[in-house]
Amino acid sequence: MHMKCPCGSMQSLNMCCEPFILNKTRPKTAEQLMRSRFTAYSLKKIDYIHQTTQGKALEDFDMTSALYSMNNCQWTSLTILNTLLGMEFDETGFVEFIASYISDGLEYTLHERSEFANIDGHWTYIDGEQYTA
Repeated sequence: MHMKCPCGSMQSLNMCCEPFILNKTRPKTAEQLMRSRFTAYSLKKIDYIHQTTQGKALEDFDMTSALYSMNNCQWTSLTILNTLLGMEFDETGFVEFIASYISDGLEYTLHERSEFANIDGHWTYIDGEQYTA
């Protein structure tokens, strides 16, 4: 039996996000990239997170902090709230989501509107606006 994908798609990991994370194929939409990045955080695949980050997000990217966060959080669920643009031939896309995680035994949520850019057919994460409850 195959493991379900952490992104919440209800598909098996090997039919959903894993091909993206293993660089066998590329996400065709901003939402697919968002889901695959959540899965990469869940599976502690920092290289995928780094390679799918550009622009302001890459300027702010700190490998040490990202690894610390990855190793001290258990990502538990992803809920996509809204998408704007982000289809295969769009230049930009936005995905608003809530990601739940556990850190130090406490449950938390991250509510963000992520911005993505399609650069030469490759979707990348370029910025995000976080919301507080």
